[in-house]
Amino acid sequence: MWEANANRGLVPSNREGHGEIRAKDSLAPNVQKPESVGICSILRDEDRYIMEWLDYHHGLGVAKFYLYDNSDEFTLQDLRRDDVELIHYPNKNPDDAMWVQRHAYNDCIRRFGPLHDSLGFLDLDEFVVLHQHSSLPDMLREHLRQGVLSINWVPFGSNGETQYHPMPVTKRFTSDPKYSPLTKAFARPEHILNFTQNPHVPNLKEGYTQHDVCGLELNGPRIPADLNCSLRLDATVVEWAPRDDIGTPLPPRNNKKSPITEQMLKATTAVIFHYHSKSREEFMGKCCARGYFNREDEATMCSEYAQGMKRREPVNTGFFEAWNFLKTVSPKYEVCDEAGKELECAALLYKPTRIQTKFEARDSLLQMRMGACSPGELW
Repeated sequence: MWEANANRGLVPSNREGHGEIRAKDSLAPNVQKPESVGICSILRDEDRYIMEWLDYHHGLGVAKFYLYDNSDEFTLQDLRRDDVELIHYPNKNPDDAMWVQRHAYNDCIRRFGPLHDSLGFLDLDEFVVLHQHSSLPDMLREHLRQGVLSINWVPFGSNGETQYHPMPVTKRFTSDPKYSPLTKAFARPEHILNFTQNPHVPNLKEGYTQHDVCGLELNGPRIPADLNCSLRLDATVVEWAPRDDIGTPLPPRNNKKSPITEQMLKATTAVIFHYHSKSREEFMGKCCARGYFNREDEATMCSEYAQGMKRREPVNTGFFEAWNFLKTVSPKYEVCDEAGKELECAALLYKPTRIQTKFEARDSLLQMRMGACSPGELW
């Protein structure tokens, strides 16, 4: 529960017998107060993706975004939106990217958790997609009564794109979705202890649990495909999590991403579309910006993945669900479907001061990123 503090506002209370000081106490009996949802996110060099991501999740009913700008220059400082709280949070431990992510999440819980019924912890390449509810607050009111709700990733392919062009991510990448056992979390902030090991799921206070939309209790950031309550509806299509010779499931870390059909996707309550690689050019830029080529294991991962993207062509296409939703909740994006309106579309993706020419929209951030490393013949 929470109590009033003169210096810190609403803070966790350790005393028994004190009612929660929350908005719902002022409502008449039997009047259901609106669910307040906030999202915590840490980002770096995401200028060309941020406006689409904000508009999309605002349309889902998110009340406030807490954006931790991890750049040294505080590149988002001139972003002005009523639903955004900006925090400059430069990397305090450059050798461990997850370290700064966990600490940013813990800061967000401590400072802003008391303002919301639930908090989500997402990156800017992750878009929540709902199939049974009209808004995120409605879904969380039903499925997040306590603890943590874990929602599966659905990663998308590159659509065969090799280079960035200034169009919304949800429009550009609509092919080859996969089922991933990895999840991201929404949680009741007063039930969270902290993030320590993994940014995908927080530690909880005693008496609270991590679960999926069906109430299945979980322990960790993965839901293997054969345990996913929605996807079990079509066991003939899912490429199930790998098993050994006698049928025992292998450890979750070995679960591979499995193809997913539109029918299976629509049977889920909620998933997170994960545009993790985008085009080959953008993927390599991300590897450079994060310093992966300075570490042997991650340099190998980046190189092998990028080489595979050279040969990869889209197969299972036509997944426009997120793009159509964005146009519904923010009709200004319809211009991106019109021929000859590339510059007008690009202007929606950046802060206005950043748009001067379509070539700046195309090249500026990429050049900055690529200056951080030398990926060699991959290009």
